[in-house]
Amino acid sequence: MNLRAKAPWARSPRSRRRLVVGGVVASVVALGAVTGIGNTDEPGTAAIGRSGSRSASTSSTAETTLPVTDTSTGTDTDIGADATTATSADTSTSTSTSTSTSTVPLEPVTTTSTVPLEPVTTTSTVPLEPVTTTSTVPLEPVTTTTQPASGPVAPLTGLRLTDDANASRPALAVKIDNLDTAGETALPQTGVPKADIVVEEIVEGNITRLVAIFQSQSPGRVGPVRSARTTDIHLLPQLGRSLLAWSGGNKGVSAAVRSSPSIIDVGFDAVPGSYARDRGRRAPHNLYVQADELWSRSGDAPAPNPLFAYRAEGAGNGSTARGSAGVDLTWGGGVASSPVGWRWDPALRLYLRSQSGRPHADADGTRLAAQNVVVLVTPYGQSPADRRSPEALTVGGGEAFVFTNGVLVHGRWDRPSEDRPAALIDDAGAPILLTPGQTWIELPRAGGVTPR
Repeated sequence: MNLRAKAPWARSPRSRRRLVVGGVVASVVALGAVTGIGNTDEPGTAAIGRSGSRSASTSSTAETTLPVTDTSTGTDTDIGADATTATSADTSTSTSTSTSTSTVPLEPVTTTSTVPLEPVTTTSTVPLEPVTTTSTVPLEPVTTTTQPASGPVAPLTGLRLTDDANASRPALAVKIDNLDTAGETALPQTGVPKADIVVEEIVEGNITRLVAIFQSQSPGRVGPVRSARTTDIHLLPQLGRSLLAWSGGNKGVSAAVRSSPSIIDVGFDAVPGSYARDRGRRAPHNLYVQADELWSRSGDAPAPNPLFAYRAEGAGNGSTARGSAGVDLTWGGGVASSPVGWRWDPALRLYLRSQSGRPHADADGTRLAAQNVVVLVTPYGQSPADRRSPEALTVGGGEAFVFTNGVLVHGRWDRPSEDRPAALIDDAGAPILLTPGQTWIELPRAGGVTPR
Protein backbone atom coordinates (compact mmCIF):
# COMPACT_ATOMS: atom_id res chain seq x y z
CA MET A 1 0.00 0.00 0.00
CA ASN A 2 1.44 3.35 -1.01
CA LEU A 3 1.41 6.03 1.60
CA ARG A 4 2.05 9.70 1.01
CA ALA A 5 2.15 12.52 3.48
CA LYS A 6 0.51 15.63 2.05
CA ALA A 7 1.09 19.23 2.86
CA PRO A 8 -1.99 21.09 4.04
CA TRP A 9 -2.51 22.78 0.68
CA ALA A 10 -2.68 19.43 -1.05
CA ARG A 11 -5.84 18.34 0.80
CA SER A 12 -7.99 20.77 -1.11
CA PRO A 13 -9.91 19.12 -3.96
CA ARG A 14 -8.79 21.93 -6.25
CA SER A 15 -5.80 22.06 -4.79
CA ARG A 16 29.61 0.78 -36.35
CA ARG A 17 31.88 0.34 -36.37
CA ARG A 18 29.80 -1.85 -38.47
CA LEU A 19 31.93 -4.92 -38.19
CA VAL A 20 31.87 -5.17 -41.49
CA VAL A 21 32.14 -8.55 -40.40
CA GLY A 22 32.68 -9.04 -43.90
CA GLY A 23 35.67 -9.70 -45.52
CA VAL A 24 35.03 -13.41 -45.50
CA VAL A 25 38.06 -15.26 -46.98
CA ALA A 26 37.54 -18.40 -49.08
CA SER A 27 39.91 -21.37 -49.25
CA VAL A 28 42.82 -20.87 -51.57
CA VAL A 29 42.41 -24.44 -52.72
CA ALA A 30 39.50 -23.62 -54.92
CA LEU A 31 37.62 -20.75 -56.51
CA GLY A 32 39.56 -17.82 -55.08
CA ALA A 33 38.54 -14.88 -52.85
CA VAL A 34 35.06 -14.66 -51.45
CA THR A 35 33.73 -11.84 -52.94
CA GLY A 36 7.10 17.17 -24.04
CA ILE A 37 4.92 19.56 -24.79
CA GLY A 38 5.10 22.04 -22.23
CA ASN A 39 2.66 22.66 -19.35
CA THR A 40 -0.27 24.65 -20.71
CA ASP A 41 -0.90 26.05 -17.27
CA GLU A 42 2.40 27.88 -17.23
CA PRO A 43 1.89 31.61 -17.81
CA GLY A 44 3.10 32.89 -21.14
CA THR A 45 3.26 29.66 -23.13
CA ALA A 46 -0.34 29.18 -24.29
CA ALA A 47 0.36 30.66 -27.71
CA ILE A 48 3.54 28.69 -28.37
CA GLY A 49 3.13 26.40 -31.38
CA ARG A 50 4.25 22.85 -31.79
CA SER A 51 5.76 23.21 -35.25
CA GLY A 52 9.31 24.03 -36.14
CA SER A 53 12.64 22.37 -36.57
CA ARG A 54 14.93 21.07 -33.89
CA SER A 55 17.01 23.79 -32.38
CA ALA A 56 20.08 21.77 -31.63
CA SER A 57 21.74 18.46 -32.40
CA THR A 58 21.43 15.52 -30.07
CA SER A 59 24.69 14.01 -31.29
CA SER A 60 27.34 13.21 -28.73
CA THR A 61 29.65 15.60 -30.57
CA ALA A 62 27.21 18.48 -30.59
CA GLU A 63 28.58 21.91 -30.05
CA THR A 64 26.57 24.99 -29.41
CA THR A 65 27.09 28.55 -28.37
CA LEU A 66 24.18 29.85 -26.42
CA PRO A 67 24.48 33.59 -25.85
CA VAL A 68 22.48 35.05 -23.02
CA THR A 69 20.72 37.95 -24.61
CA ASP A 70 17.76 38.93 -22.53
CA THR A 71 16.82 39.20 -18.92
CA SER A 72 13.52 40.95 -19.40
CA THR A 73 11.30 37.88 -19.33
CA GLY A 74 11.60 34.53 -17.65
CA THR A 75 8.44 33.24 -16.07
CA ASP A 76 7.60 29.95 -17.73
CA THR A 77 4.06 28.85 -17.47
CA ASP A 78 4.55 25.57 -17.75
CA ILE A 79 32.59 -18.75 -43.90
CA GLY A 80 33.53 -19.36 -46.97
CA ALA A 81 33.48 -22.76 -48.80
CA ASP A 82 36.14 -24.76 -50.70
CA ALA A 83 35.38 -25.88 -54.28
CA THR A 84 37.40 -28.34 -56.44
CA THR A 85 36.82 -29.22 -60.11
CA ALA A 86 38.49 -32.27 -61.71
CA THR A 87 39.09 -31.99 -65.45
CA SER A 88 41.22 -35.02 -66.31
CA ALA A 89 41.18 -38.84 -66.07
CA ASP A 90 43.84 -41.43 -65.41
CA THR A 91 45.96 -41.93 -68.56
CA SER A 92 47.65 -45.17 -67.54
CA THR A 93 48.82 -47.42 -70.43
CA SER A 94 48.96 -50.62 -68.41
CA THR A 95 47.80 -53.75 -70.26
CA SER A 96 46.60 -55.59 -67.17
CA THR A 97 43.00 -56.49 -66.59
CA SER A 98 42.75 -53.62 -64.14
CA THR A 99 42.85 -51.00 -66.88
CA SER A 100 39.15 -50.36 -66.36
CA THR A 101 40.04 -48.11 -63.47
CA SER A 102 41.30 -45.44 -65.84
CA THR A 103 37.76 -44.54 -66.77
CA VAL A 104 36.52 -43.93 -63.25
CA PRO A 105 35.28 -40.29 -63.09
CA LEU A 106 36.06 -37.91 -60.22
CA GLU A 107 32.47 -36.71 -59.78
CA PRO A 108 32.34 -37.25 -55.95
CA VAL A 109 34.56 -34.24 -55.38
CA THR A 110 33.00 -31.92 -57.90
CA THR A 111 29.86 -31.46 -55.78
CA THR A 112 31.62 -28.90 -53.60
CA SER A 113 31.74 -26.47 -56.49
CA THR A 114 28.04 -25.80 -56.13
CA VAL A 115 28.14 -24.79 -52.46
CA PRO A 116 26.78 -21.22 -52.27
CA LEU A 117 28.68 -18.55 -50.39
CA GLU A 118 25.63 -16.52 -49.28
CA PRO A 119 25.40 -17.84 -45.68
CA VAL A 120 28.45 -15.86 -44.67
CA THR A 121 27.32 -12.49 -45.97
CA THR A 122 24.69 -12.02 -43.23
CA THR A 123 27.38 -11.39 -40.63
CA SER A 124 28.18 -8.04 -42.21
CA THR A 125 25.11 -6.46 -40.62
CA VAL A 126 25.84 -7.39 -37.00
CA PRO A 127 26.14 -4.14 -34.98
CA LEU A 128 28.52 -3.64 -32.08
CA GLU A 129 26.04 -1.61 -30.01
CA PRO A 130 27.87 -1.58 -26.67
CA VAL A 131 30.96 0.12 -28.04
CA THR A 132 30.20 2.20 -31.11
CA THR A 133 29.47 5.44 -29.25
CA THR A 134 32.21 5.40 -26.65
CA SER A 135 35.01 6.94 -28.67
CA THR A 136 33.61 10.47 -28.33
CA VAL A 137 32.67 10.33 -24.65
CA PRO A 138 34.73 12.71 -22.54
CA LEU A 139 35.79 11.07 -19.30
CA GLU A 140 36.43 14.15 -17.18
CA PRO A 141 32.89 14.92 -15.96
CA VAL A 142 32.19 11.44 -14.68
CA THR A 143 35.37 9.62 -13.74
CA THR A 144 36.07 8.92 -10.07
CA THR A 145 39.81 8.36 -10.27
CA THR A 146 40.76 11.98 -9.66
CA GLN A 147 39.36 12.21 -6.13
CA PRO A 148 41.98 13.18 -3.56
CA ALA A 149 43.46 10.67 -1.13
CA SER A 150 41.88 12.55 1.75
CA GLY A 151 39.28 15.22 2.34
CA PRO A 152 35.60 15.60 3.08
CA VAL A 153 33.18 13.21 1.42
CA ALA A 154 30.41 14.62 -0.76
CA PRO A 155 27.11 13.40 0.71
CA LEU A 156 25.39 12.85 -2.64
CA THR A 157 28.23 11.01 -4.46
CA GLY A 158 30.36 9.33 -1.79
CA LEU A 159 33.47 10.86 -3.38
CA ARG A 160 36.13 12.83 -1.53
CA LEU A 161 36.48 16.53 -2.25
CA THR A 162 39.22 19.10 -1.93
CA ASP A 163 36.81 21.97 -1.27
CA ASP A 164 35.39 22.01 2.25
CA ALA A 165 32.95 24.76 1.31
CA ASN A 166 31.34 22.65 -1.40
CA ALA A 167 31.06 19.67 0.92
CA SER A 168 29.14 21.69 3.51
CA ARG A 169 26.75 23.71 1.31
CA PRO A 170 23.11 22.71 0.71
CA ALA A 171 21.84 20.96 -2.38
CA LEU A 172 20.59 23.01 -5.33
CA ALA A 173 17.85 21.38 -7.42
CA VAL A 174 17.18 22.72 -10.93
CA LYS A 175 14.10 21.74 -12.96
CA ILE A 176 15.33 21.00 -16.49
CA ASP A 177 13.31 20.66 -19.68
CA ASN A 178 13.51 17.30 -21.48
CA LEU A 179 10.99 17.59 -24.34
CA ASP A 180 12.48 15.71 -27.30
CA THR A 181 10.34 15.42 -30.43
CA ALA A 182 11.03 15.81 -34.15
CA GLY A 183 9.23 19.16 -34.31
CA GLU A 184 10.19 20.67 -30.97
CA THR A 185 13.04 19.94 -28.58
CA ALA A 186 14.74 21.18 -25.45
CA LEU A 187 17.94 19.32 -26.25
CA PRO A 188 20.79 19.73 -25.78
CA GLN A 189 20.65 20.69 -22.15
CA THR A 190 23.45 22.50 -20.35
CA GLY A 191 25.14 21.60 -17.07
CA VAL A 192 23.65 18.14 -16.44
CA PRO A 193 26.98 16.22 -16.29
CA LYS A 194 27.97 18.19 -13.18
CA ALA A 195 24.94 17.13 -11.15
CA ASP A 196 25.52 14.72 -8.28
CA ILE A 197 22.07 13.18 -8.71
CA VAL A 198 19.49 13.49 -11.50
CA VAL A 199 15.86 12.46 -11.01
CA GLU A 200 13.70 11.77 -14.07
CA GLU A 201 9.95 12.14 -13.46
CA ILE A 202 6.85 11.94 -15.64
CA VAL A 203 4.78 15.05 -16.37
CA GLU A 204 1.88 15.75 -18.76
CA GLY A 205 1.70 13.72 -21.97
CA ASN A 206 4.16 11.16 -20.58
CA ILE A 207 6.98 13.60 -21.22
CA THR A 208 9.75 13.53 -18.62
CA ARG A 209 11.48 16.35 -16.81
CA LEU A 210 14.76 16.26 -14.96
CA VAL A 211 15.52 17.40 -11.43
CA ALA A 212 19.28 17.96 -11.52
CA ILE A 213 20.68 18.14 -7.99
CA PHE A 214 24.02 19.93 -7.60
CA GLN A 215 26.20 20.12 -4.52
CA SER A 216 29.79 18.90 -4.91
CA GLN A 217 30.42 20.73 -8.21
CA SER A 218 29.59 24.24 -9.39
CA PRO A 219 27.87 23.93 -12.76
CA GLY A 220 27.77 27.53 -13.96
CA ARG A 221 25.05 28.00 -16.58
CA VAL A 222 22.23 25.43 -16.40
CA GLY A 223 19.10 24.90 -18.45
CA PRO A 224 16.71 25.05 -20.09
CA VAL A 225 14.90 25.72 -16.81
CA ARG A 226 11.22 24.81 -16.63
CA SER A 227 8.36 24.81 -14.15
CA ALA A 228 7.91 22.76 -10.99
CA ARG A 229 5.32 20.05 -10.27
CA THR A 230 3.78 18.80 -7.04
CA THR A 231 6.00 15.71 -7.37
CA ASP A 232 8.90 17.99 -6.47
CA ILE A 233 7.27 19.16 -3.26
CA HIS A 234 7.32 15.59 -1.91
CA LEU A 235 10.63 14.59 -3.49
CA LEU A 236 12.98 17.30 -2.22
CA PRO A 237 12.48 17.11 1.57
CA GLN A 238 14.63 13.96 1.74
CA LEU A 239 17.62 16.22 1.04
CA GLY A 240 16.93 18.35 4.08
CA ARG A 241 16.55 22.04 3.27
CA SER A 242 17.51 22.67 -0.34
CA LEU A 243 17.32 25.39 -2.99
CA LEU A 244 14.99 25.04 -5.98
CA ALA A 245 15.58 26.81 -9.29
CA TRP A 246 12.46 26.79 -11.47
CA SER A 247 10.76 28.96 -14.05
CA GLY A 248 7.31 29.29 -12.46
CA GLY A 249 4.10 27.30 -12.39
CA ASN A 250 0.36 27.47 -11.94
CA LYS A 251 -1.08 28.97 -8.78
CA GLY A 252 -1.38 25.70 -6.90
CA VAL A 253 2.18 24.55 -7.57
CA SER A 254 3.62 28.00 -6.90
CA ALA A 255 1.84 28.25 -3.55
CA ALA A 256 3.07 24.79 -2.58
CA VAL A 257 6.70 25.57 -3.43
CA ARG A 258 6.68 28.83 -1.52
CA SER A 259 5.03 27.37 1.57
CA SER A 260 7.28 24.31 1.85
CA PRO A 261 9.65 24.52 4.84
CA SER A 262 12.09 22.24 2.99
CA ILE A 263 12.48 24.45 -0.10
CA ILE A 264 14.38 27.72 -0.50
CA ASP A 265 12.81 29.41 -3.49
CA VAL A 266 15.45 30.66 -5.93
CA GLY A 267 13.22 30.54 -8.98
CA PHE A 268 12.88 33.18 -11.66
CA ASP A 269 10.32 35.22 -9.77
CA ALA A 270 12.51 35.27 -6.64
CA VAL A 271 15.90 35.89 -8.31
CA PRO A 272 15.20 37.24 -11.81
CA GLY A 273 18.68 38.71 -12.20
CA SER A 274 20.23 35.24 -12.27
CA TYR A 275 18.07 34.11 -15.20
CA ALA A 276 18.10 35.03 -18.89
CA ARG A 277 16.47 33.82 -22.09
CA ASP A 278 18.61 32.72 -25.04
CA ARG A 279 16.96 34.25 -28.11
CA GLY A 280 18.84 31.78 -30.30
CA ARG A 281 16.55 29.04 -29.04
CA ARG A 282 12.82 28.53 -29.26
CA ALA A 283 10.71 29.51 -26.24
CA PRO A 284 9.87 28.17 -23.76
CA HIS A 285 12.95 25.96 -24.08
CA ASN A 286 15.39 28.84 -23.70
CA LEU A 287 15.52 29.99 -20.07
CA TYR A 288 18.89 29.54 -18.34
CA VAL A 289 20.16 30.22 -14.83
CA GLN A 290 23.60 31.13 -13.56
CA ALA A 291 23.36 28.45 -10.89
CA ASP A 292 26.51 29.30 -8.94
CA GLU A 293 24.97 32.63 -7.94
CA LEU A 294 22.09 30.95 -6.14
CA TRP A 295 24.06 29.45 -3.26
CA SER A 296 24.51 32.97 -1.85
CA ARG A 297 20.81 32.82 -0.91
CA SER A 298 21.02 29.58 1.06
CA GLY A 299 21.46 31.24 4.46
CA ASP A 300 22.38 28.70 7.09
CA ALA A 301 20.94 25.69 5.29
CA PRO A 302 23.16 22.65 5.94
CA ALA A 303 24.63 20.04 3.63
CA PRO A 304 22.09 17.55 2.29
CA ASN A 305 21.33 14.19 3.80
CA PRO A 306 23.01 11.30 1.95
CA LEU A 307 20.49 9.41 -0.16
CA PHE A 308 22.49 6.19 -0.68
CA ALA A 309 25.07 3.92 0.91
CA TYR A 310 28.20 3.18 -1.11
CA ARG A 311 30.48 0.16 -1.50
CA ALA A 312 33.98 0.36 -0.13
CA GLU A 313 36.75 0.05 -2.71
CA GLY A 314 37.19 -3.60 -3.65
CA ALA A 315 33.91 -4.72 -2.05
CA GLY A 316 31.60 -7.14 -3.85
CA ASN A 317 28.28 -6.38 -5.51
CA GLY A 318 26.11 -8.47 -3.18
CA SER A 319 24.92 -12.07 -3.28
CA THR A 320 21.93 -11.42 -5.56
CA ALA A 321 23.73 -9.37 -8.22
CA ARG A 322 23.73 -10.65 -11.79
CA GLY A 323 25.39 -9.44 -14.95
CA SER A 324 23.40 -6.96 -16.98
CA ALA A 325 24.05 -4.87 -20.07
CA GLY A 326 21.73 -2.12 -18.82
CA VAL A 327 18.07 -1.17 -19.03
CA ASP A 328 15.44 0.30 -21.35
CA LEU A 329 12.71 2.56 -19.98
CA THR A 330 9.39 3.76 -21.33
CA TRP A 331 7.02 6.28 -19.80
CA GLY A 332 3.54 5.36 -21.02
CA GLY A 333 3.65 6.17 -24.71
CA GLY A 334 2.51 9.15 -26.73
CA VAL A 335 3.95 11.24 -29.52
CA ALA A 336 6.05 13.35 -27.15
CA SER A 337 7.19 10.55 -24.84
CA SER A 338 10.86 9.66 -25.29
CA PRO A 339 12.10 6.15 -24.44
CA VAL A 340 15.42 5.95 -22.62
CA GLY A 341 18.24 3.41 -22.70
CA TRP A 342 21.21 2.93 -20.42
CA ARG A 343 24.11 0.65 -21.48
CA TRP A 344 27.10 -0.45 -19.43
CA ASP A 345 30.47 0.33 -20.99
CA PRO A 346 33.05 -1.98 -19.37
CA ALA A 347 35.99 0.07 -20.64
CA LEU A 348 34.71 3.34 -19.20
CA ARG A 349 32.96 1.59 -16.29
CA LEU A 350 29.98 3.86 -16.82
CA TYR A 351 26.38 3.59 -17.94
CA LEU A 352 25.84 5.60 -21.14
CA ARG A 353 22.48 7.22 -21.76
CA SER A 354 20.47 7.28 -24.98
CA GLN A 355 17.12 8.92 -25.58
CA SER A 356 14.73 8.30 -28.47
CA GLY A 357 17.30 5.93 -29.94
CA ARG A 358 20.13 8.48 -30.03
CA PRO A 359 23.08 9.20 -27.72
CA HIS A 360 22.02 11.82 -25.19
CA ALA A 361 24.66 14.54 -24.88
CA ASP A 362 25.04 17.84 -23.08
CA ALA A 363 25.51 21.08 -25.00
CA ASP A 364 29.29 20.81 -24.75
CA GLY A 365 29.21 17.38 -26.41
CA THR A 366 29.65 15.37 -23.23
CA ARG A 367 27.72 12.09 -23.36
CA LEU A 368 25.41 11.78 -20.38
CA ALA A 369 26.65 8.93 -18.22
CA ALA A 370 26.47 7.70 -14.64
CA GLN A 371 28.08 5.26 -12.25
CA ASN A 372 24.64 4.18 -11.03
CA VAL A 373 21.13 3.99 -12.46
CA VAL A 374 18.53 3.45 -9.74
CA VAL A 375 15.13 2.55 -11.18
CA LEU A 376 12.28 2.86 -8.68
CA VAL A 377 8.99 1.60 -10.08
CA THR A 378 6.61 4.31 -8.92
CA PRO A 379 2.83 4.72 -8.92
CA TYR A 380 1.42 8.04 -10.11
CA GLY A 381 -1.72 9.79 -8.98
CA GLN A 382 -3.41 13.04 -9.97
CA SER A 383 -1.81 16.27 -8.84
CA PRO A 384 -4.05 18.24 -6.45
CA ALA A 385 -2.81 21.42 -8.11
CA ASP A 386 -3.75 20.44 -11.66
CA ARG A 387 -5.92 17.50 -12.64
CA ARG A 388 -4.03 17.13 -15.91
CA SER A 389 -0.70 16.64 -14.15
CA PRO A 390 0.47 13.29 -12.78
CA GLU A 391 2.09 13.22 -9.36
CA ALA A 392 4.69 10.60 -8.47
CA LEU A 393 3.85 8.93 -5.16
CA THR A 394 7.38 8.73 -3.83
CA VAL A 395 6.43 7.99 -0.23
CA GLY A 396 5.67 4.30 0.13
CA GLY A 397 7.45 1.44 -1.60
CA GLY A 398 7.80 -0.66 -4.71
CA GLU A 399 10.05 -2.69 -6.96
CA ALA A 400 13.63 -1.53 -7.47
CA PHE A 401 16.19 -2.27 -10.19
CA VAL A 402 19.66 -0.99 -9.29
CA PHE A 403 22.29 -0.95 -12.03
CA THR A 404 25.80 -0.47 -10.65
CA ASN A 405 29.31 -1.71 -11.46
CA GLY A 406 28.03 -3.64 -14.50
CA VAL A 407 25.46 -5.70 -12.57
CA LEU A 408 21.77 -5.59 -11.76
CA VAL A 409 20.62 -5.87 -8.17
CA HIS A 410 16.89 -6.44 -7.92
CA GLY A 411 14.94 -5.62 -4.80
CA ARG A 412 12.55 -3.10 -3.27
CA TRP A 413 12.51 0.52 -2.23
CA ASP A 414 10.86 1.70 0.97
CA ARG A 415 10.42 5.37 1.87
CA PRO A 416 8.35 5.82 5.02
CA SER A 417 8.17 9.63 5.03
CA GLU A 418 9.03 12.69 2.96
CA ASP A 419 11.97 13.68 5.13
CA ARG A 420 13.75 10.35 4.62
CA PRO A 421 15.32 8.83 1.50
CA ALA A 422 14.19 5.47 0.17
CA ALA A 423 15.94 2.44 1.62
CA LEU A 424 17.09 0.01 -1.09
CA ILE A 425 16.90 -3.66 -0.08
CA ASP A 426 17.87 -6.60 -2.30
CA ASP A 427 15.93 -9.84 -2.67
CA ALA A 428 18.00 -11.44 0.11
CA GLY A 429 17.11 -8.65 2.55
CA ALA A 430 20.50 -6.91 2.44
CA PRO A 431 21.07 -3.18 1.78
CA ILE A 432 21.97 -2.36 -1.82
CA LEU A 433 25.25 -0.46 -2.05
CA LEU A 434 26.15 1.85 -4.93
CA THR A 435 29.39 2.79 -6.66
CA PRO A 436 30.67 6.22 -5.54
CA GLY A 437 29.86 8.77 -8.23
CA GLN A 438 26.91 10.24 -10.11
CA THR A 439 23.51 8.56 -9.82
CA TRP A 440 20.39 8.86 -11.95
CA ILE A 441 17.09 8.02 -10.26
CA GLU A 442 14.46 6.92 -12.75
CA LEU A 443 10.76 6.95 -11.75
CA PRO A 444 8.82 4.92 -14.35
CA ARG A 445 5.42 3.33 -13.84
CA ALA A 446 5.01 -0.44 -13.57
CA GLY A 447 5.60 -2.06 -16.95
CA GLY A 448 8.09 0.57 -18.07
CA VAL A 449 11.29 -1.30 -17.17
CA THR A 450 13.11 -3.81 -19.40
CA PRO A 451 16.47 -5.00 -17.99
CA ARG A 452 19.03 -6.05 -20.58
